[in-house]
Amino acid sequence: MKPEIDFAGRQLAGSRDSQDDYYGFCPLAAKTEGVDGLLLVLADGMGGHAGGSLASRLVVEAFIEHFCYSRGNLSNRLFDSMKASERRLLVANPDTNAQIRKEGNNLMVADRNSSNGTAVNGQFSRQPFDEVPLKEGDTLTLGEVKLDFTRG
Repeated sequence: MKPEIDFAGRQLAGSRDSQDDYYGFCPLAAKTEGVDGLLLVLADGMGGHAGGSLASRLVVEAFIEHFCYSRGNLSNRLFDSMKASERRLLVANPDTNAQIRKEGNNLMVADRNSSNGTAVNGQFSRQPFDEVPLKEGDTLTLGEVKLDFTRG
């Protein structure tokens, strides 16, 4: 007999005028995950910062979407779902408009006229759309996000 899972959630604005947190869930089944239960994902809305409610919603939706439609080792799925959330947030953030593309064996990055700029090793692009190659050990800064580049 399979146990029934009930879940309810409630969000309160608290001391702020808005509720920026977001949550979602995905049922787990012993047949596919090895355990019956419920995966609950909660994203803090960043303390009322601009775009916090959108960011938390995008992160939760991407995580749940990726996790629920992927198969394999549970810990790998959790890790890969977190990476999918990060990618969704970077793509959706209008202040981190950059393009990374492959050219031969190299990756090239270019700022696409973002408001916060794109920097490689702290050096911001001189002109929008100028491409810069990424090399092993480089640090790419997209707005407030920093990514260390390594070949895997």
